Amino acid sequence: MEFCDYFTLEQSAKRVYNKDQLVTWRESMAKMNEAITFQYFIEYTWESISRPYFKLYPSMIKALSNLNLNIKGNQVRWPTQLSKTHSPFLIKFPIDCRDTTPAPEGDILKSLLVYKFDTENEYHPLLFIYAHYGTVVRQDKVIPRTCSFSVRLDSDKTLESAFAELTTPEASAGILAEYNLRELLRYTVGTILLASEVDSELIMPEVLSKHELKFEQTGDVELIEKAKRNGKYGWSIGKQLEREVETNTHFRVPHFAIRHTGPNGSIPLLRPIKGSIVNRKKFVAQYEEEETNA
Repeated sequence: MEFCDYFTLEQSAKRVYNKDQLVTWRESMAKMNEAITFQYFIEYTWESISRPYFKLYPSMIKALSNLNLNIKGNQVRWPTQLSKTHSPFLIKFPIDCRDTTPAPEGDILKSLLVYKFDTENEYHPLLFIYAHYGTVVRQDKVIPRTCSFSVRLDSDKTLESAFAELTTPEASAGILAEYNLRELLRYTVGTILLASEVDSELIMPEVLSKHELKFEQTGDVELIEKAKRNGKYGWSIGKQLEREVETNTHFRVPHFAIRHTGPNGSIPLLRPIKGSIVNRKKFVAQYEEEETNA
């Protein structure tokens, strides 16, 4: 299964400017409006740490699309897989994925670039999300199509409450409904909760294609490092679950529920409510028939 990527402002500029012009362009980024400057900073930081990502498989997309957001903002822990605290990361969606809400123009969601910004004053941390819907050509320039928004991570408010106070650089009538930002927040929070849990069975490190079988058989961590050295620095979420769905047409994908653990329930964990076999009698009959004909 192939997944989408993210097209940065820098990649767009490289298609237009030569080496000297790029230097001038980068300097100009510091003088742009605050929203563009901050987007460039997040993208630059993400690229400088080898563009880490999480692939979200279709079964997980469906499971997370209705995630309950009633958890406190300060309970959102960052993925343990990332080497630096609050490092930006990308959530990749399958190519031509039809399980997400399209943009108003009909474009399909490609990826989400996520970053947690910790402030040093009285303000609460902010969770920034950049939804990438591909590119558009304008005056011979390839321009990324991005919708961005941020949510406050308050210690005394749930994410659902914070979402009600949502601010977005592209603030306009109906944008919340048009882009279904709540859905994007659910994908983001669900990914963070799953990836912040150590030894989650749903998270698998990415290795080079030629090493996938060997890694499944041996779990050799050196294969992960080889992949990273070759520009493949990521993890898949729900890959094994997807195999179960593909090989068993009667398998119902589990949904997820937040379970509060730790002192005073301060650590929220995302737990799958066990998947099940739908119409078990029909499934068993089909299995027995296949075994007889084998």
